[in-house]
Amino acid sequence: MDTSNDRTALRASLAALDDPARKVIGGLVALMIQHPDQVQDPEWMAEQLTQLVLLVRQPELEELPDAAAGLAIVQAELQASGDEWMRLAFGVFTATAEDLASQVGEGLSRSQALAHALGYLMEAPGA
Repeated sequence: MDTSNDRTALRASLAALDDPARKVIGGLVALMIQHPDQVQDPEWMAEQLTQLVLLVRQPELEELPDAAAGLAIVQAELQASGDEWMRLAFGVFTATAEDLASQVGEGLSRSQALAHALGYLMEAPGA
């Protein structure tokens, strides 16, 4: 496995996303770092992803005539992009763990890990 090519591909995929998608992924990565014991629970991960999409899209959803229209938008967005966002969040989470592995015994905090992880998203244009 070529880590540098993996990181380059990850950064390119993140750079291609719009700002709301990067916010969703960043939020998901933050939750993964905060609750690493939950990361392997697909139901928990799907719930967090859904809540983040609702949070990021809230201003747009409030403009809609009814909740059913908003639900349809969120469901369509999750159907179209949810798997990719989940893949990218796991990519950032894994890359961060690999990048910082040597610092774990030195008292690495979750906030330091989060700052490093979000660096992947901040490198994207427009972030």
